[in-house]
Amino acid sequence: MILRNLYNDEKVRASWEALFLSTIILLVAGMSIGWFYLKAYEAVLESERRDLERLALAAAATIDVDHHRSLNSPDLTNSPAHLQALKPLFNFHRKFPDIHYLYTAIQTDEGIFFVLDTRSTDVFGRIPDRSLLDDGRLLIPYQQPSATIQKAFAQQRLASDYRLYEDEYGTFLSAYAPLWDSSGNFIGLVGVDIAEDEFMARLSSVRQAGLIGFIISLAFAAIIAFGHWHFRRHQFASEQTLRRREEKLMNNEFFLTQAQFMAKMSAWSINLEAMEVTFDGRFYAMMGYPSIEGDVTVPLWEHVQKYLHPDDQMLIQQHINLALKGDHSSSYRDSFECRYLHADGSIGYLSIVVSKISSDSELLINNNWHANHTTIFGVALDITERKRSEAYLQDLNRNLEDKVQQSVQRIRQKEQMLLHQSRLATMGEMLANIAHQWRQPLTAACISIQDLQMEAEEQGEVDVKFVEESVAIALEQMNFMSRTIDDFRNLFRPDKEKVLFCLKQTIEDAIFLLEPSLRSKGIDIHFSGQPEVVLGHPNEFAQVIMNIVNNSRDILSKRNVDNPAIWIHLEQNDGYPTVTIADNGGGIDAKAFPYIFEPYFSTKDTSKGNAGSGLGLYMSKVIVEQSMGGTISADNMEGGACFTITLNTREKIT
Repeated sequence: MILRNLYNDEKVRASWEALFLSTIILLVAGMSIGWFYLKAYEAVLESERRDLERLALAAAATIDVDHHRSLNSPDLTNSPAHLQALKPLFNFHRKFPDIHYLYTAIQTDEGIFFVLDTRSTDVFGRIPDRSLLDDGRLLIPYQQPSATIQKAFAQQRLASDYRLYEDEYGTFLSAYAPLWDSSGNFIGLVGVDIAEDEFMARLSSVRQAGLIGFIISLAFAAIIAFGHWHFRRHQFASEQTLRRREEKLMNNEFFLTQAQFMAKMSAWSINLEAMEVTFDGRFYAMMGYPSIEGDVTVPLWEHVQKYLHPDDQMLIQQHINLALKGDHSSSYRDSFECRYLHADGSIGYLSIVVSKISSDSELLINNNWHANHTTIFGVALDITERKRSEAYLQDLNRNLEDKVQQSVQRIRQKEQMLLHQSRLATMGEMLANIAHQWRQPLTAACISIQDLQMEAEEQGEVDVKFVEESVAIALEQMNFMSRTIDDFRNLFRPDKEKVLFCLKQTIEDAIFLLEPSLRSKGIDIHFSGQPEVVLGHPNEFAQVIMNIVNNSRDILSKRNVDNPAIWIHLEQNDGYPTVTIADNGGGIDAKAFPYIFEPYFSTKDTSKGNAGSGLGLYMSKVIVEQSMGGTISADNMEGGACFTITLNTREKIT
């Protein structure tokens, strides 16, 4: 019953408070809207004044001052001079029809007189929505001149009204601009007027805004009043709800405790003055020891020596000293990791997060844990599983690195094997070339020896001169064969280090070795170019030339090309030595084109027993790109294939 009466009293008080608040809001809103309307009125008035001043100056610029000066009598009304002076002003008025009056005025000793007025005649037509004046004569006296026009005449400068002015013609807002003749003499003013109704029409938006603002304020006051009434009405009920929520909070605290236990997390604090550590009983359970109900306070170093790893006890000391050196009036944050001794004898890991609380603060934990001294507060998270996972991942990474190194080593061994196989294949080609090179000199030597035998048998004696000539021929052929052996031996000698060598000479040496086999198949080879010196392995580069030329030779022979030929050209392209090797063998098949530089890929017919190893072009690419830092590419041109070798290192012969 008491609660019900109290609840009803609260409802009455809430109603009166709501009424009072709504009244205050409406008063403030009314004052604000009035102030806003005043400021808006002043802003619109100032904007109109500036617009009228600009229009007055623009209108003054259209008037022929000399014609205007000649209009000195009412008898000149509608005269050619009058109309000629009025026409520019009339045209200006038609461009700005919102102007109510557009006129000129002069001042004499007798007063102020209107001279030109765009509404004085309809000779040029009429301004839209503007009627003609009752009296359109020249020099009509201004009976009630405003202070603004008098100021403009007195100061001979631009002037405008600061408020609406009422005279015999109505209520207007006016602006006046001075008229000067070519000699700089002041002769009068140009006046621009807008009527009161037009000015007020432009203020209508301000009035609408004020009305909308008042309506919004009224609605806002009603909402605030209702909201306050509603809030106060339910405040008492909210207090009852608060009690229920406190019970729920206690339940949530229990759930949080369980969550900390599941997450292996424990809270603790260290009193830096007493050097005592206080922690909840879950800390023991987290390390595998029997759990203790409530909070435990023990000497700090006794706890450290008993439960933390001996190698990390100095780390704890360092962080305690760091906290002691800090300013007690400021907060302190720290974090680190350490090891603890698990009950089963294993080593675990803790992640420690620390915060220092100054002595003027009070911290309540579990309803009975207070920090009334300079205290370090923190949490400890068991990260043993994470550390084990990290160690496992590190082992995996190390094993992966070993596997990668082993794979790289196998690839290198494979490349060395491919290079060796390629050399063996090239040596086979060279044996055939040696056979071609030696066949002719051996035949010549045999013929010389047979001639000696026949000469001796026929004559019964041997002519010394004939013997000497025959021996000389045989020795020359033997020397040629010896030089051929030296050339082949030099070609297959491994290049241990990069040296500077002449590209042209190396290409010519390769052509010399290949020429007999090419000539035997009726293939012409042409070489042109200037000497270029590069850094690399000359024997390996010669092998590249021979591989490509041998491929062209096989294609030309296989396809029975008419007038088969190979062209080798050495030049500089954008400053880099470039070798092109082209033939007229019909080009590379489109299906095989993407694979020509891959190992063990060959286009030769295996059914005829002359299949290639498929390593020539692959090893050529390896030598050019990896050993010499250049590039090699292939393309089909008109009539055949073309290989382009570009080297990055070069040096001209001097």
